[in-house]
Amino acid sequence: LLPEENTSSVQEPAVIEDDFYSSIPVSEPVRQEEIEDNNDNDDDDFDVQEDGGKKTWKFIAVLALGALLLALVISLLVKNCSSKKNRNPSASDGDPDVQESAFVEEAPENIVPPSSENSEIEEIEAAILFESYTVPQGAGYYKIAEERLGNRHLWPLLYEANKEISIDPDFIPVSADIKIPSVPQGAERDEKIASAVLDAYNAYLLMTEKEPDSPKNEERKNRAVRVIVSGELLCPGFIDLHQSRILPEYAQSARSIASRQYAVPSSSL
Repeated sequence: LLPEENTSSVQEPAVIEDDFYSSIPVSEPVRQEEIEDNNDNDDDDFDVQEDGGKKTWKFIAVLALGALLLALVISLLVKNCSSKKNRNPSASDGDPDVQESAFVEEAPENIVPPSSENSEIEEIEAAILFESYTVPQGAGYYKIAEERLGNRHLWPLLYEANKEISIDPDFIPVSADIKIPSVPQGAERDEKIASAVLDAYNAYLLMTEKEPDSPKNEERKNRAVRVIVSGELLCPGFIDLHQSRILPEYAQSARSIASRQYAVPSSSL
């Protein structure tokens, strides 16, 4: 026989009223996935705010740079306009002729034209290299060279300096003012003397050709030979150096005369 259950010691559970739990809010458990989603959303919001801030600063920087460039362009335009006005403040906007000449600068009055400058320099150089001399009655280049230059064989220098007065070496107008050149010295001495001698020699030949029937031609030929002799006496070797510019018969005669005069003292030449 089974023992009888002792029902008296077992208490029935108390009935719990519904109102006992109504005052305590019960929240549903939050899942881990929802927490992670919320964290991701917060990070996305922060990134959006940060990107928005960077874009705002970039936009402000672009605006500032644009304003700076605009100010620079305006300043250049203002400077250009002011310089145009300063060049010709009296130019009118309605006159095209005045506008075209707005940039033409007038030459200062105190600037001497180049031609005047050159002429003044030439006058100064002429005053240094030459002295003036009035030709007396009966004077020729031989006599003037002996008097003013100390050697009559230097007369071709006088002719070359004054041949614009007369192409004939044997004719000088009385009372004419001629130039007396200084005697060249140094390395250019022989070159200048040779140039003057050949100039006088060619002048005699030219007059002989122009006036073939003139009674003076025989004397002109003799003087052409004599001027070559002067060149040889002043610059030994002159005939050999310039024989291509001298007729052979004139060169031969000049050599013969010069060889006889080499022994003569220069004071008597």
